[in-house]
Amino acid sequence: MISYNNIIKVDHLTFSYDPSNAVLDDISFELGTGQLVAVLGPNGAGKSTLFKCLLGLLKRYQGSIYMEGRDIKELNRKQMAAIAAYIPQSETPVFNYSVMDSVLMGTTGMLSPLQAPGAEQIEIAKQALAYLDIEYMADRGINEISGGERQLALLARAMAQRARVLIMDEPTANLDYGNQQHVLRHIQKMAQNGYTILLSTHNPEHALQYATHVLAIKDHKILANGNAKTILNEELIKSIYGLDVKVLEVEVGGSIVRSCVPAKKTESPRESSR
Repeated sequence: MISYNNIIKVDHLTFSYDPSNAVLDDISFELGTGQLVAVLGPNGAGKSTLFKCLLGLLKRYQGSIYMEGRDIKELNRKQMAAIAAYIPQSETPVFNYSVMDSVLMGTTGMLSPLQAPGAEQIEIAKQALAYLDIEYMADRGINEISGGERQLALLARAMAQRARVLIMDEPTANLDYGNQQHVLRHIQKMAQNGYTILLSTHNPEHALQYATHVLAIKDHKILANGNAKTILNEELIKSIYGLDVKVLEVEVGGSIVRSCVPAKKTESPRESSR
């Protein structure tokens, strides 16, 4: 029996779109309550495929995936939605629903087919908006708000779903620097309040500053997995991205903040003589 403390347990996961080419090769890891896991890796490493497997969208994999102690292959869509929610990159929806209606869509797993949301669902949606401090835009169209606000609305929808696992595929892509930080701080707060979060990003800064754990994937295998403060260093970043960096520690408001910058290129004798 899988321990319930392991909210997610992935055991020897292998997946191929083409039988001759594994996109995920013998992936194993476990995640617990309150972890904010930054999934790092170069393009094509298999991050998005991993997320699709975890969400039950790809089923023809080898190995096992357990969520809350249950094999996800044994879960129907409603049961899966009660455990895990997906938050995509910020994008402009086709229909300009109000933010409130968009958040209410997260409660549909609680309802029978064709049943309209009632007072209970409306209250759940209001609580999610309040938690993220975005009640002010409840009546605004989802296409009439900024990208950062839209991403917070997607987080509110996931909260209304009442899932405790959040899977986020580059949630700060296409956002400006300020909105990236604003969204990431809310995500960090959600992890601190007991959500288990997997977040893919191409920016190691996000992992250094916000993640509790790192899962690094390269060449379709796990390159490193563990506590972010312990394993996310200059050597690992170079192994992932092929770039020399310096990881710096700065004291801000009594706390140590980690950041990285590309290492200065060493000039060749010919260059320095010019």
